[in-house]
Amino acid sequence: MLQNVARHSPQLAKNVVEAGALKYLILCLEDFDPAVKTAAAWAIAFIAKHNEELAQKVVEIDGVDYLVACVQEPEIKLKRIAAGCLSEICKHNE
Repeated sequence: MLQNVARHSPQLAKNVVEAGALKYLILCLEDFDPAVKTAAAWAIAFIAKHNEELAQKVVEIDGVDYLVACVQEPEIKLKRIAAGCLSEICKHNE
């Protein structure tokens, strides 16, 4: 899973982004299955947590809008993870 790759180091997370996976992770946040959304949110959070550059990549691809939409979903686990992901992004941005 991409989240397992992205969590280990900034370089591995950067490789995930450079491979173009981030845009597909963002698209997964629109899926009907909450488990798919949850897994995508975890992966995005692991990417964003490493540094400002990676957090900015999530912002640039409009990931914040999709994550906010996930916070509004009825699934509690998805809400928690999406909010945590937004928190990781906020740690690196003003």
